[in-house]
Amino acid sequence: MGIKRWLFLFHRWLGVGMCLLFVMWPLTGVVMMYVPFPELTENERHAGLPVLDAGQIRAGPAELLQRASPDAPVTQFSLSSVASRPAYLLKQDERPWLGLFADTGEWLKQPTAGEATSAARAFFQTQQAEGESTDARYQGMLETDQWTVSSILDPHRPLHKVVVQDAAATWLYVSSSTSQVVRDVTRNERVWNWLGANLHWIYPVQLRKHDSVWSILLITLSLVGLSSVLSGIFIGLMRLRVQRRYRGKDVSPYQGAMELHHIAGLTCALFLTTFMFSGFMSMTPWGLFDSDTSFTQQQWRYQQRDDIGGLMPVHSTAEEIRQLLQRHQSDDIKELNWHWLAGQSVLALHQSPDVLRSLHGKGLLTEADLAPQIESAISHLLPGSEASSMEYLEDYDNHYYSRHERFHPLPVIRVKFSDSESTWFHIHAQTGQLLERLTFRNRVQRWLYNGLHTLDFSVLIYHRPLWDILLILLCSAAAIFSLTSITIAWRRLRINP
Repeated sequence: MGIKRWLFLFHRWLGVGMCLLFVMWPLTGVVMMYVPFPELTENERHAGLPVLDAGQIRAGPAELLQRASPDAPVTQFSLSSVASRPAYLLKQDERPWLGLFADTGEWLKQPTAGEATSAARAFFQTQQAEGESTDARYQGMLETDQWTVSSILDPHRPLHKVVVQDAAATWLYVSSSTSQVVRDVTRNERVWNWLGANLHWIYPVQLRKHDSVWSILLITLSLVGLSSVLSGIFIGLMRLRVQRRYRGKDVSPYQGAMELHHIAGLTCALFLTTFMFSGFMSMTPWGLFDSDTSFTQQQWRYQQRDDIGGLMPVHSTAEEIRQLLQRHQSDDIKELNWHWLAGQSVLALHQSPDVLRSLHGKGLLTEADLAPQIESAISHLLPGSEASSMEYLEDYDNHYYSRHERFHPLPVIRVKFSDSESTWFHIHAQTGQLLERLTFRNRVQRWLYNGLHTLDFSVLIYHRPLWDILLILLCSAAAIFSLTSITIAWRRLRINP
């Protein structure tokens, strides 16, 4: 009886402490199904880029490449636009951005307030239909605010904030490293995220900027919530009578709100358990899903560049780039992206986030032309391990897919290795670019987090609105059940003020 009493007390007071969170989490989760946390998607970024003008190209990227580090893989090397001016941009792993204006050969420097405002205005004006207001006000420089806490923005800090006077009340954040817009947030996103992600993740910037404190808090709350659910299930089953019913007819000994809490809790038990457990898994607690190997080193081996300064990419002079843009003038090229594989450079021409063309020194490349280079680069990825299989994906599946316009290009080549981590790599078939790595631990987390938390199963996410209906029904049932917890907690606190 002593153990049973302590179990009842344990569940009771965990429920009192967690009941508001249990109501909030499923309701805010429904909001997040349709309004993600703000980010600048690839489609939005490309919409803000002007078409590259061959007549403006007067400098090549040679001087920029000579400043690059020879011992770090290139994560981005492009000819893009900064405040409507063509500019070469280079990013290496764990290195600051480097930039060079292609029209004058000047080095890209940290923008002033006026330059950041001009860059934001040019970006917004290119995005919008003709006649849309482009009046913009500079709001200052900041390290972090509510909408820029993501670590993906760290290479661009501090950020310049510019407010556009448009109908959507858009806020634009400009990088102090590249002078490009790196995040946009509309009024609609700000309002819905205060009803969605910011509540769901307990995400006020004052807390979130202390990453370790925030992480410990979320892990603790997840464990407490999971303990509350599991203890409730145990008590609920223990008190349930299908035979020898209470009062001759009831399966529950309780009445009113307590009876509803008992029956609804058991009905929602599976979803509540997986929901809380998967939320806990989303925090990657205690490094459970960390890799034993370095993806950076694997990228380096894939690129096979002994000396970035000495290995000039294809179309590396101003004249070559001008001629290239003139040949493709009708294609409205907005960006050129260089990357390396197996010691050779490949140039991708973009009209949109999807690749329009890939080129090598010998001209246009088809997927068949790229195949030998990709195979050669793959052989260097994991020394001592061989690729066990290669798949060609033209459609998304359970492990390679996109939600909320996350950029995952198709087609891709999936390469599986028989190494100790059972590593998979995804490679863009049209460019040969190494897109991502998934170890066995990553794939386990994918199922324990995305699979259980948001039901990201292909049978559902590719057959909407089935996914929407099921998730909304489950979240609504969990929220209604949790309302009974608030009623019971309120009564308990009134009895024991």
